Amino acid sequence: MVARPDRNFLLLLGDAGLFSLAIVCFDPSVVLSVFMAQFTTSPLLIGAPAAIRLAGLYLPQLPAAIGLRRVQHIVPFFFWQAAIGRGALLGMIAAALLAGHVPAEVIVAVMLAAWLVFSFTEGAATLAWLDLLGEVIHIRLRATYFGSMGVLGGILAVGAGLGVRAALTGEITPRAFIPLFGWGFFAFVLSVICIGLIRENQPNRRATRDEPAFRHMAVLLRASHLQRISLAQILAGSIQFGLPFYALFARDTIGLGGEWLGGLIVAQTLGASIAGLVWARVAGRHGARSVVFLSSAMLVVIPLCCWAAERLGGGALVLAAFFLAGAARGGSQAGFWQYILDVVPPADRRMFMGLANTVNAPTLLMPLVGGGLLAWGGYPWLFGGTAVLGLAATMAGLWLPKPATVSL
Repeated sequence: MVARPDRNFLLLLGDAGLFSLAIVCFDPSVVLSVFMAQFTTSPLLIGAPAAIRLAGLYLPQLPAAIGLRRVQHIVPFFFWQAAIGRGALLGMIAAALLAGHVPAEVIVAVMLAAWLVFSFTEGAATLAWLDLLGEVIHIRLRATYFGSMGVLGGILAVGAGLGVRAALTGEITPRAFIPLFGWGFFAFVLSVICIGLIRENQPNRRATRDEPAFRHMAVLLRASHLQRISLAQILAGSIQFGLPFYALFARDTIGLGGEWLGGLIVAQTLGASIAGLVWARVAGRHGARSVVFLSSAMLVVIPLCCWAAERLGGGALVLAAFFLAGAARGGSQAGFWQYILDVVPPADRRMFMGLANTVNAPTLLMPLVGGGLLAWGGYPWLFGGTAVLGLAATMAGLWLPKPATVSL
């Protein structure tokens, strides 16, 4: 019998598409880094939103996995985490409105506080989302879902990227970010509505482990494939080592204006959208493992494009770097998500994801270490370090076991 998309498939797709649109308006690599640069010159503070985003993704997941271990209905938890976190982004709008009326330190504090709440609730919500996806999306539709998510999200994100470009054209002021943050917040509200309309299966559908939580964790930690997945994810996260600073590099070193900065967002979202079709085809024919190491291989090329752009003086190479960054990020996320769904039994899924993402917490240091290296050695050292980490990520992706050989 052929599996067909149903109501839940479409609602989850709508949530993902609207999220992709909204997050562009708060993109930490371009939008928030440029916004922060209006109030501080510190590379560490400029890179802080990207680090907070990663910390929020990884640190809450193990406590959430333990707390939700025997919870049958996951949608209420998913809904409230998304509603609270995405609602907190009203603080971003407030920060932009307050600019010029209060000290810069207050703006930075309000902005980082709002982003902190959003990032940490989204980390817990991501655990619930992936578990729900594994439950309600048929295994034969998972590659289709991730491919459709990439395409729809990419199309909507391109529209948002054009909005970013319009907002950042000409003289960039804090007030230019108000409509940008407003539209992003509105899209997040619609995404929360999609989540609230999802309907789960009967409450007795999910198998659970009988042993205590810490014994369950010990069993999973002894599995070598958890270590391999975690290493591959940490190294794949090295894209954040340099990405938060590439827009500033384009502005300060290459001399690209605000219209180009908006174009970087468009290039990045186009990369994610177009590559989504390719990744879905690769995953369907060769498995999610292939998507992981191929997207990791792109991490070597991205900093080389920026390095060449400085010497050739071409904005096109910076656009190419952001296009590849979008393709790599989309492939890495979808590849790892589908790989985990393929290799982890439902009874282990929440705990496994919580452990894997908590072990990956060192990734949150990538933007901070990258900012420190930039402050110390400049862009050549930043580009070189990012390329080396990308090569290591590719090797780690190739080291992942094939799903057929994994035994939990």
